[in-house]
Amino acid sequence: KAMALNLGYYVPFGEPNAVKAGAIFAKIVKDHPSIAQDLEKRYKQKLLAVSGFNNYGLLSSFDWKKFEDLKGRKVLAAGPNLPWVAAGIPVRTTIPKAAQQMQTGVGEAIILFPDTDYKLKLHEAIKGGYYTITDFGAVTQIALTMNLKSRKKLPGEVLKIIDEEAKKYHTQSLTASQNDHSWGIAKLREAGTKIQVIDPAAKKAWAQKLSAWPNSRAEAVSKKKKIDMGKIMRAYIAETKAGGHTYPINYVIK
Repeated sequence: KAMALNLGYYVPFGEPNAVKAGAIFAKIVKDHPSIAQDLEKRYKQKLLAVSGFNNYGLLSSFDWKKFEDLKGRKVLAAGPNLPWVAAGIPVRTTIPKAAQQMQTGVGEAIILFPDTDYKLKLHEAIKGGYYTITDFGAVTQIALTMNLKSRKKLPGEVLKIIDEEAKKYHTQSLTASQNDHSWGIAKLREAGTKIQVIDPAAKKAWAQKLSAWPNSRAEAVSKKKKIDMGKIMRAYIAETKAGGHTYPINYVIK
């Protein structure tokens, strides 16, 4: 319902490092507070810090090299990243269902993080398979909040401690998330999963297929939430590029 905070999902193939992605998102929230307005206006919550996931990739039961190789393949994804399934057949999933879906063939691949793939034993469901580092990006979406009424009841010195701890949570949780990505890749490799990196041509072709989606999401969020999501998204892309990241294509946000 606080759909503007799904910003990172709306611009695929973003910054792959969770720590850097989190810093970029935190700056956007600071510079454009309207992105988090639902938290205070709708849910009466104060945003204390943001955190997120590590770099999304693709675990599959089949080998693939070209974007076209995914055509007709059933690809699992959950929630706001389901539209990333551009070449294959998108199949909605949830964490409890994923292993069974992969084992029974309801899904032949899944867009997820390597550490979670390993912990859920999804690689076992497909007898090893292939994990492709696609660099969909590390998405910052988790919000640490505090009830506004509770906040008003506390003295300033206590709030100061809470806010300082929230900053530590931001840094430490994102560092842990980034470390989990490396751990997940290593564990999958040890378990027999073949690790590969997406071909640049395949990444570009995939991004081109999704080229209109960021702008369509900006328009949808702007209309529903009455904020200038286009401006926020352009700022997000600019900050990501300024941090050294290169998108496979230039997304046009009107």
